[in-house]
Amino acid sequence: MKKLHEIYRRKQLWFPICLLTIVAISLYDTWLLIKFQDFMVQTELNPVGQWLLRLNAGDIWVFVHVKLAGTFAVLTTLVALWKYQYRRVYPVTVSVAWWQVGLLFFLTVV
Repeated sequence: MKKLHEIYRRKQLWFPICLLTIVAISLYDTWLLIKFQDFMVQTELNPVGQWLLRLNAGDIWVFVHVKLAGTFAVLTTLVALWKYQYRRVYPVTVSVAWWQVGLLFFLTVV
């Protein structure tokens, strides 16, 4: 009986771990954006990010707010999936978390 409880607990841990991964990498990306704000107009590769920077004459704060709002929207969607579409939440959440891990790799290694 104890073993079943342990398996269930481990199975339930993947969701908060994935959410924490998504949040941590998103905040790290935002921190890099703030830290290197003087160079972002020249170095930003994301076309939406470039547009947001041009929209505000190189000022990063609109970009920062849009990034954080996007992260919040993703997290809200994942929590809603957890509550209402439990069968679909695993592939979606794990895919987003791995995408963030790929972003982290790109930001730090490439």
